[in-house]
Amino acid sequence: EDGRLAFQVAEGGSLTTAFDAYGGGLGTINTFGNGGLLSYSNFDSSLVFFTSSTATAPMVSVSNYTDDANGPSLALQNLRGGIGGSKTDGSDNDSCGAIKFDAYDDGTPTATTFAKIEGIAKDVSDGAEEGKLTLSVASHDGEIQPGLTIESGDAEDEVDVTIGNGAASSVTVPGKFVLDSVSLTNVQT
Repeated sequence: EDGRLAFQVAEGGSLTTAFDAYGGGLGTINTFGNGGLLSYSNFDSSLVFFTSSTATAPMVSVSNYTDDANGPSLALQNLRGGIGGSKTDGSDNDSCGAIKFDAYDDGTPTATTFAKIEGIAKDVSDGAEEGKLTLSVASHDGEIQPGLTIESGDAEDEVDVTIGNGAASSVTVPGKFVLDSVSLTNVQT
C-alpha cells in the first residue's frame, strides 16, 4: 500500500496544492508549490542536508520544462541585510558565494576541502561593478590555492585570466594554443 498527503490553500478563489507527498514505490515524492509563474518554496534555515545511503546519490537537479531556449539558473547571493527595507551596501571583495568540494583525508579522518569555486564582488561601486571568479584546489599541504582566476581588468569590457599559482606552477595545453589569432604548435619566440 502507498499513502498520500496533500495540503491545499485558497488561491484566487480556488484551492491549489501547496504540498503533496506520496509513496512512489522506490521512495517518497514531495512536491512544494503549484509550479505557477511566481510560486516558490522558501526554506528559512541555517542548514539543509540532502543525504542518501545509495552509492550514486543524492543528486540535485534544476530543470526547465518550458519549450524554449532558456535554461534554469542557480543563484548564490550575499544580500546584506536581506531584501526588505534594511538592505545594506555591499563591500569590495565580498564573497557572493562558494561551492566547496569536501571529502575525508586518511588517518584521522578529517573533512577537508579539496576544491572550491568562489564568486567575489571585487568592486561594488555603483556603475563600476567588477567581479572575480576563482577555481581553487588543495595544494600539497591542504591549503586552498587559486589555480584559475578570472577577473575584471583595468578597462571597460576587459577580463584578465591567471592560470596557475606561483612561478613553479606548470600549465599543460594538450592541443593548439592560440595567441592573438596566431596558432602556436611548437615553442616560438
